[in-house]
Amino acid sequence: MNVWTYACLAMGLLLFAAPAGALMPDNIEILSTSQEWLTAGSSDTATVTVLVTNSSSPVSGVVVDFAVDNSAYGSIADARVETDEAGKAAAVFKPGMRSGIATITARVSCEGLDEPLTGSVDLSIDHAAPYAIAGLWYESEVTAGGTTDITVRVVDRYGN
Repeated sequence: MNVWTYACLAMGLLLFAAPAGALMPDNIEILSTSQEWLTAGSSDTATVTVLVTNSSSPVSGVVVDFAVDNSAYGSIADARVETDEAGKAAAVFKPGMRSGIATITARVSCEGLDEPLTGSVDLSIDHAAPYAIAGLWYESEVTAGGTTDITVRVVDRYGN
């Protein structure tokens, strides 16, 4: 074979290898959540959207695993999602019965990555409507004309 044949083969291999390297994700970013606050025990949901990129270019076809730090705070429907042509993936979070801060984590781990790419966002879960009195505190005797503090503690139907 002559030199031109080897040169053409080498160029062809470089052209095939370059796009494969460009498809390797190097960043994951939480773009948005559709809600900042949810109510414990409600049917409300929040959509968490992430963007997977390689040097600012979107990467499609990458699997993103979504997880919540504590199942008492809620769950994620379809926790494994593939990125679309724009490099975006979205999952729906449904609150559980506990109020507090739910941390939603998005993780990309694919062949060729030394470490998984992760991003997270906190969603606040508020208590539901008051349901019962959990405690009542006051001084049983007060001087006529005096004042006293009365403290009432209420909980929702889930104990929050």
